[in-house]
Amino acid sequence: MDSELYLFCIGDLVQAADNSTYYMGFKEHILNPIIKNCGLSNNNILLLPGNHDAQRSVIEYTKDKHFKKVSLYDITLVVWKV
Repeated sequence: MDSELYLFCIGDLVQAADNSTYYMGFKEHILNPIIKNCGLSNNNILLLPGNHDAQRSVIEYTKDKHFKKVSLYDITLVVWKV
C-alpha cells in the first residue's frame, strides 16, 4: 500500500505579516528545503496561518469601515438574549 506524504504548517508562519520579505524567507529557508528533501507536491501542503500572519496594516485600515464598535454592555446583552 502506497501512502502519500503531506506537510501541515500551522500557527504563526512569520512574526510580522506586514513585511512580505518574511514570507519569502520562510519559503526559501524553511518550506523549499522540506519540499525538496521530502519530494512533496504543492498539492500536499497545507499552510494554516496564525494571528501573527494577519496583516495589521490592512486590519487597521478596514476595521472602522466593516466592524461596528460595541461596548461590553452590548455584548453582555447579546449573550443573555441567546
